[in-house]
Amino acid sequence: MLNLSVQYVVPVEELKRQTIRSWVLKALKKAHEYFEFESAQINLRFVDALEAQELNKTYRSKDYVPNILTFDYGVDALDVLRADIVICKEVLLREALEQGKTTTQHACHLVIHGVLHACGFDHIDEQMAMQMETLESELVMSFGFPHPYN
Repeated sequence: MLNLSVQYVVPVEELKRQTIRSWVLKALKKAHEYFEFESAQINLRFVDALEAQELNKTYRSKDYVPNILTFDYGVDALDVLRADIVICKEVLLREALEQGKTTTQHACHLVIHGVLHACGFDHIDEQMAMQMETLESELVMSFGFPHPYN
């Protein structure tokens, strides 16, 4: 079961809640093959550069505007995975343009990336990074988009 809240602090017209929900559900299903949880409570928030930078500075001590931040609160006593995912609209649009992707294609990749982080995946070492990138690629391509790292 998924309790998903999608918040648009800034509008992102091309990204509909139902589409985002499908990305999150598929990523959770894949992650469930590796991690134990019964359900998930995820808040996904599209923000401006100012809010993204402030969150990054406050919680990560990094003073720049990130594309995505994932705040993973783990799995609680009721077996509910809890997380907040924040995506900066300006960086999303800029990176999509730089990478020759549509906004929707790049958003799919970032949302999946964030959900995998929320579930426990990371890219701290090379082996984990390769596993995470492989899963991201499989998931993104399952929605009909090209390989996200090519």
